[in-house]
Amino acid sequence: MSIKLRRILFYIFLAVFLITSPLIIAYAEGWRINYTTWNLEKTGGIFLEGYPSRAIIFINSEPIQHETGLFKKGLLIDDLAPGTYTIHIENAHGLAWKKVLDVYSSHVSRATKIVIPQKNAVSLTLKESIKDFIVKGDTIIGILNKNEIRAYNIQDLGKTSYIKIIGEKIIAVSPNGKNIVTQTKNGSYFLTNLLNSKSVLNITTLTETLKPQEKIKAINSHPYHNQEWILTFESGAYILQIKNSILVPVIKTPHSLLVNTTKNEAFFITPASTSPKNYNLISYNFLTNDLTLITSSTTSTPEKVIVAQNTLYILNSQNEFMAIELNNRKRIVIKERDVKDIILGREERKIALIKQKEIVIYYIEKEDQDYIVNEDESIHIPLTKTQENPTKVIWYNDDAHLVLQSHSGLFLLEIDPRPPRNIWTINENTEPIDYDPEKNKVYFIDNKNLYELDMGYESYRILLNS
Repeated sequence: MSIKLRRILFYIFLAVFLITSPLIIAYAEGWRINYTTWNLEKTGGIFLEGYPSRAIIFINSEPIQHETGLFKKGLLIDDLAPGTYTIHIENAHGLAWKKVLDVYSSHVSRATKIVIPQKNAVSLTLKESIKDFIVKGDTIIGILNKNEIRAYNIQDLGKTSYIKIIGEKIIAVSPNGKNIVTQTKNGSYFLTNLLNSKSVLNITTLTETLKPQEKIKAINSHPYHNQEWILTFESGAYILQIKNSILVPVIKTPHSLLVNTTKNEAFFITPASTSPKNYNLISYNFLTNDLTLITSSTTSTPEKVIVAQNTLYILNSQNEFMAIELNNRKRIVIKERDVKDIILGREERKIALIKQKEIVIYYIEKEDQDYIVNEDESIHIPLTKTQENPTKVIWYNDDAHLVLQSHSGLFLLEIDPRPPRNIWTINENTEPIDYDPEKNKVYFIDNKNLYELDMGYESYRILLNS
């Protein structure tokens, strides 16, 4: 090969290198030509997390290869041109999660709280019918149709593995779930220790000696003491210390009503001294034993009180939702009416406002992980005919879903406002339910059977078939 030819080839390859190198580098960094606009744009991606390990994932109807395991819990689909993509995920039982996500240049769209529940369970017939129950840790406390109360250990269920408890009505349960206050048909209150079922205390008899001529109006559990209870009498409220058998005064105002307890506080409604039609909202601090006047009103009384981020959120008797900043007592105007209940999220960053035909999610803090909702803004979740007038609503443990029971069934509702909103029917029953966020398990009664639905492992088992 001549020197001249070699020089020509050298300059040709050099030119090709100089021309293609920037293109290769740009391609490697995610730059692509948008053939619709003929603009040069950088690609984006989609990150998915929380889906079942054996799920099948589709993007725009095309299957995506993915791996999951102990150290790989998410999937990044990168090198996507800006545009709209439909993500479809199916679990092993054929139930699906679907979401339409927008991908932008140099941006990764996220869906990190994906939940796909298990299919409905099949019911069996029980010899003993349970009409209501609550779950506390490893204990299920059930009320039979014949008004007998039994406590079952979830890990050791059987025909004889239960504790019979005096009473017909469950009044309160201690934080550890091992102490239960019940009420009998004649109105007497009893305290049962499940660790020692023979240890039963007649609270009514005890208080008759400590506070003669006054009857108990209400009993509530202490927020963190397992052997202390909040008792309300006509003359005020007291803490009953079981260990010392004494009543410690909390508030000595007659006709006081406990509306809620938080980690360290209890909130009471008391009649104002100026007029019996007025009321005061007062907080009691369990650590300092201090009473603090929060607010007074002449129009409506608080029905429920929530404390989060140093702000008091109130549902009043006119079904209005309002807020008061505790530092300066400033009222925050929130235009939400016809609210039946308010439920604080587990992370205390949002509140669910339960209405007849919708649920409003009010954001205490800005949401910016998967989608953006600013502080003090709300998103609305319309309810279908089968979900209207919910009888019970519980926050799911990821604070991104709600477990809802209505007169038509049991549902799991997704909060994510990006369409479509995923809603699943867990079970078509209208009987009592409960949810354990620590174990991520839903418990429900169906045709006299008590079921446990493991939301994390896509399996269920019949718990009680007595």
